[in-house]
Amino acid sequence: MLILGENSTVKYVLHFSKNIIEAHGGYLTHQADEEKTHFVICLI
Repeated sequence: MLILGENSTVKYVLHFSKNIIEAHGGYLTHQADEEKTHFVICLI
């Protein structure tokens, strides 16, 4: 889930989601370029 708003809000939601995903054996990564940020979410 990505909530648009203040940068701190987005970071909080991503950190919270990352913790949940990692607790279940998955991972969340991202790669940013000049125009976009790409996220990879792996659930095992």
